[in-house]
Amino acid sequence: MKALIKAEIILDRRRQQSRVNMARHRKKMQDGVDKTEKDVHQLRDEIHKLEVQRELLRYIVSTQTTPWNVVAEYFRLFQLAFTKTNDPSSPYDIDVHRAFLRATMTPDVAVEYGIGPEVILEHFQRLSMYHPKLNVQLVHLDSASDDLVLATTRTDFAFTISTVENAFPHLLNDPELWTRIGSKLVGKQLVVRGFAYFGWDKVTSRVTSIHYKADMLTPMLKLLGNLNDVSRVFEHAGYRPDCTMVRR
Repeated sequence: MKALIKAEIILDRRRQQSRVNMARHRKKMQDGVDKTEKDVHQLRDEIHKLEVQRELLRYIVSTQTTPWNVVAEYFRLFQLAFTKTNDPSSPYDIDVHRAFLRATMTPDVAVEYGIGPEVILEHFQRLSMYHPKLNVQLVHLDSASDDLVLATTRTDFAFTISTVENAFPHLLNDPELWTRIGSKLVGKQLVVRGFAYFGWDKVTSRVTSIHYKADMLTPMLKLLGNLNDVSRVFEHAGYRPDCTMVRR
């Protein structure tokens, strides 16, 4: 009997030790996984920083001599709406856009809605939220003067339910407006013609100002058929018929 009890005690101790060993092994394995994930994350961060630095150097080298190159590159980068991504090599990563603006714009670059490169980014982020399928095309470039470039644009604005929720919430909050107007917008795409003036400093070879205007009134009127409904669309909207943002 004593021998049996002793054997059970030994067996129980071995089971306990086995559980301890297994727990240590699992912890070691998990620590290894955690370290690998941390290393991968750090590597992605480093790759991301190098990508941004490469873009910054490319802009400095390729755009420092002519405003035409800067404006063309601006519209290449800001052609499509910002999209959320975890891919550091994505062309729509906001740090790439920030690097470009800092390399080609003056720190106090003036736009309708404020001062500085960060204001330009914030504006485009907001516009991207309003129109996730935004597509801005550069149609023509012309020199208005030695220090002013005129860019003619065509912008495709796709209206989704998200567009109405974010830019025209009053159309959703009023059942009558939604039935008569809001529901007509969802699923539609407006082609909007516009232009932008880029001020240029020849001494620093940087953009000093951007002033953009567009005509959303004409295609909106064509879609809805009357000025009264068009005015109801824009009376509490996130932007005006000339596509300038309303401060909120």
